[in-house]
Amino acid sequence: MDFKNRFEEVHEISALINSNNFEMIVVYGRRRIGKTFLLQYCLKDKNIVYHLSERINNLELFCNNCAVAVPDVQNLKQDFRIIIDFVKDKVDVLVFDEFQNLIQEDKNFPYVLQSLIDTKLRFSNLKLVLIGSSISMMKSHVLSDPSPLFGRKTASLKLTAMTFLDLVHFFPKKSFEEWMDIYGFADGIPFYLDMIDPERPFWEWLQEEIQKKTSFLKNEMEFLLKYEFVKPEMYMRILEKIAFGNTQLKDIATKLDVKTTDLTPYVSNLLELEFIKKERPYGEPPSSRKTRYYLKDNFLKFWFRYIFPNLSQIELGLFSIEKIKELYPVYLGFIFEEVVFQYLIKIKPFEFSNIGRWWWRNIEIDLIAFDDRSKTATFVECKWSDGVNPERICKSLLEKILSVKIQKSAYNIVIFAKSFQKNIRSYQDIPVQCVNTNEMFHKIKETINK
Repeated sequence: MDFKNRFEEVHEISALINSNNFEMIVVYGRRRIGKTFLLQYCLKDKNIVYHLSERINNLELFCNNCAVAVPDVQNLKQDFRIIIDFVKDKVDVLVFDEFQNLIQEDKNFPYVLQSLIDTKLRFSNLKLVLIGSSISMMKSHVLSDPSPLFGRKTASLKLTAMTFLDLVHFFPKKSFEEWMDIYGFADGIPFYLDMIDPERPFWEWLQEEIQKKTSFLKNEMEFLLKYEFVKPEMYMRILEKIAFGNTQLKDIATKLDVKTTDLTPYVSNLLELEFIKKERPYGEPPSSRKTRYYLKDNFLKFWFRYIFPNLSQIELGLFSIEKIKELYPVYLGFIFEEVVFQYLIKIKPFEFSNIGRWWWRNIEIDLIAFDDRSKTATFVECKWSDGVNPERICKSLLEKILSVKIQKSAYNIVIFAKSFQKNIRSYQDIPVQCVNTNEMFHKIKETINK
């Protein structure tokens, strides 16, 4: 696996690793996001002890790992305090990966580390790195009061998925449409992006991957959920319903034939672990009842839409990728909205202070961007289609705008599409901008490659 992007993260972590002080660095984020690989890259020239925490026998395993770097450890009593104190001046970095497993085995371990940091480690040059995949546990047992480790960290980094724009680093030879196909499948999750052969057409690669007896696609979701939940069945059912457009609690409950109140703890856990996210319409207060729930990343969406319903056929080797390709353009319509959102945030082709989706009953506007200084509201529509008629989009959009209660001094309209029938610059005296994906493609390459 080649290292791609994460340049800012590498710079910041490397500065901490090369400091002359004790550092406690916390890196956390969902599984498959590239935490371990990032740290391995930053530590490639350092003398380290790396411990991958298991659910049992961590002390013995840790001692064995330390003995690789510092053989004299074998002569010491197997005790975390003794061993860590002994190696602190003999290695550059001590890494505890999947730190939440160590906590689950021994809830007192954070207190052990606290004592060591306060009495021994802070006087050394050791770099202590804690990596965790359980976001909730890392927050509660490391980063938050009353955790004994609260206040001891010198830096923390929550690693998130890369953006659509970052695909230029993974697939520099591919087109915008190929990027969209890939992003709809893998999102910006490095583990899945690195699975894809950059030299082959995406659909050709995916057909071959699905046909493999050992394909990761068959069991990936079961693996991810079983890692977090003892009984993942209800979570699977909830995720499936959301994937197919049931975005309100009452709709999910109806589909599952359960009470809405019964869903609350499951939804809360899925939010905490970032399998799902919740959104409110632009401008709505946090107390709004208009909340909707969506799957957090595109791989989850793809898996529940296209893999899960077809597992039997896939196992028998009877599934054809054409079944996905037929439905994929409609699916990519929703993905394109996310891509445009990321494009606007990164490229910022016009000024805005806030941005978000908006809906009310059956009326939806893809994005509203509002500039506090000029009091200008820019309404954005995204169409994953060729030959889009911009005047028809503007007419429909103006009808929707009447439903939006925003104090403004001016309106703008921006339409994103694969291509347009014609380019217009205004509609009923409202400025209009038409942006096709070819323009987006070149702007992304120009910006990312600077």
